[in-house]
Amino acid sequence: MVESMRAFGYSLPDAIADLIDNSITADASRVEVTLHWDGADSWIRIVDDGSGMDAATLTNAMRLGSRNPKETRDPNDLGRFGLGLKTAAFSQASVLTVASRAGGSGLEVRGWDLEHISRTGGWSLLCEEVAGDRPALEALGDGTVGTAVLLRRLDRLVGTADVEDEQAKSHFLRLSEAVELHLGTVFHRFLESGLTIEVNGRPLRAWDPFLATDPATQALPAERLPFADEQIEVQPFVLPHHSRLSTEAHRVAAGTRGWNQHQGFYVYRARRLLVMGDWLGLPFQKDEHYKLARIQVDLSNAMDREWQIDVRKATARIPRELRDELKRIADATRSRAAEAYRYRGKRIARQANVDRSFVWSARVNRGTVEYRIDRGHSLIEQALEEAGEGRPALERVLRVVEETLPVQAIVMEAREHPDGDREPFAGRQREVERMLREAFEILVEHGARPGDALARLAAMEPFDSHPELVATVSEEVGA
Repeated sequence: MVESMRAFGYSLPDAIADLIDNSITADASRVEVTLHWDGADSWIRIVDDGSGMDAATLTNAMRLGSRNPKETRDPNDLGRFGLGLKTAAFSQASVLTVASRAGGSGLEVRGWDLEHISRTGGWSLLCEEVAGDRPALEALGDGTVGTAVLLRRLDRLVGTADVEDEQAKSHFLRLSEAVELHLGTVFHRFLESGLTIEVNGRPLRAWDPFLATDPATQALPAERLPFADEQIEVQPFVLPHHSRLSTEAHRVAAGTRGWNQHQGFYVYRARRLLVMGDWLGLPFQKDEHYKLARIQVDLSNAMDREWQIDVRKATARIPRELRDELKRIADATRSRAAEAYRYRGKRIARQANVDRSFVWSARVNRGTVEYRIDRGHSLIEQALEEAGEGRPALERVLRVVEETLPVQAIVMEAREHPDGDREPFAGRQREVERMLREAFEILVEHGARPGDALARLAAMEPFDSHPELVATVSEEVGA
């Protein structure tokens, strides 16, 4: 059973975050995380100044399933299943030692050694100090109230690597950096409220995914959705376009996965981040021009079953009753995010002294209006050039299209359906984006500067109807 519990799918950052949940629940104001490299003897320690545990409380905390998940918990309790301490630890190590001191109590030590369990065939909880426990005991050796969690024999993380193995050491150090970034994100609201977390002696910086203090961030109206006799708080944000951020602010706001991947919902449970940058199964793609949309969703810890929160606190699923409401909010937020991009694209067109370019032009010939396809339009020009020897045939096709354009039918259709007009390529943005990029490359290849090429495209059909795509390419090429 215990070996099966090691396969819950924790990453190292997830595991340490789960252990820190216990520190926060114990009202800690300071948490110190140490990842110590020593080859196969490497260890990880989490120390807090929380309320600590007496002997009975600590023994119960070491039990697998120490609390019934159906029990009502304190609103600030970050636990649920009574498994997190053990499953998080065993996912990385085969030895777990916890030393704790409550006010007025002595130092208590309890430990699990998976090899000892296997060897003895029994659930033998170790109640005394054993070889290797010194880092846990030293952390609380001066009478300090709090708890130290020590992970040793990191078989899932380090294995039998030699202390001089530079490749294994570099991997271990990279994981330390990943832990810092993850904790600064998951606990950013606690860090902003005064909690201190250090990783290898370095205080963490909170990563606010919403840039809430930036004056250019748009905080859309918050909503409270009734659900399960409680309320879910939803706060949508539209972040500033990169042109309104400093280089450093733009880099930081991109997070660990980049701007595009960080769009979507951010689900918090008792202020602790569970899921970041995900549309949670709603029918949305992570398109570039929606990347400024980020939506904060606050749940209480009484909604775990309805949202299908798992032991790792890394997944959440929208209850059926809330899908329509959250989709409505997401639609509105994505629309505003696209407008921010569209504004940028429109500004490119406004600032350039470029005439608008249309696919069709009209001229009067002997009293009759004739419609012609503009051969100077970038896409038409490109097609004619690429036709090579087939250019005369393509010209004939264009002439047939021009001469057979059903003008009268179009006029009558417009009269009968005056509200039937739509933007070119509406709903087919990937197709128009591909054409935009090809047209941009052609203009640059023909000697246009990137900024001038984008200005021309921003004023050209059909791209003038999709300024957010122009802004996307502008951001990519730095124009």
